[in-house]
Amino acid sequence: MGVSAQNWTWVPLGIPPYLYPVTSSSDMGDVVNLRAVRKRAARREQEQNAARNRVKHGRTKAERAGETARREHARRLLETHRIDGDDK
Repeated sequence: MGVSAQNWTWVPLGIPPYLYPVTSSSDMGDVVNLRAVRKRAARREQEQNAARNRVKHGRTKAERAGETARREHARRLLETHRIDGDDK
């Protein structure tokens, strides 16, 4: 089995890949807006940080609902024991 010459590319030693001569349009990459890439990376980092903080400091929906129910129960209990009158 032979290897065709079309699959091989001669690469000069010591020259970085971005300095290789472009021989055809298929060798070219897409144009990239570096500012947009940086913003996307910053947003991704902020979202990951927010997710870590939600896990670290946040409460689950059940915990929030339980706290609300306890607060409402305490309020109702206090309200039922209130003495209405002109004690002032």
